[in-house]
Amino acid sequence: KYHANVNSATKNNENKTPLMLAAEYGHEHVVQLLMNYNADDKYQLTAVAYATKYVPILKLFNCKDESIQQQAFVYAASNGSLDALEYMLTNNNYSSIDINGIDSIHGETALTNAASHGHIKIIDYLITNH
Repeated sequence: KYHANVNSATKNNENKTPLMLAAEYGHEHVVQLLMNYNADDKYQLTAVAYATKYVPILKLFNCKDESIQQQAFVYAASNGSLDALEYMLTNNNYSSIDINGIDSIHGETALTNAASHGHIKIIDYLITNH
């Protein structure tokens, strides 16, 4: 009857969509509901990157874009999400990730981001397991 726009964005400088906000704050059921209504994050990277903080939410995304996969991988390293890194490296939906790859937004690798944020477990994982 009212047809709220599931892809509407906030009016602040971040332009976050409902999907981005739900992923950022870990609301798995809200992410699923929005996806059921064909929510599409026009910036896609942001929702997938935010989802790296919550692996159950990350599993809801079927990201095919190689650049977005790499950016999300680097983002996971920068926020210390070891579970997300492990999931992405072992899941076929993220098969194009290059552990030494550079994200196209900031020009960083997962290792350089982990080092700059002091994530020792991430650094150890990236060096010893791959």
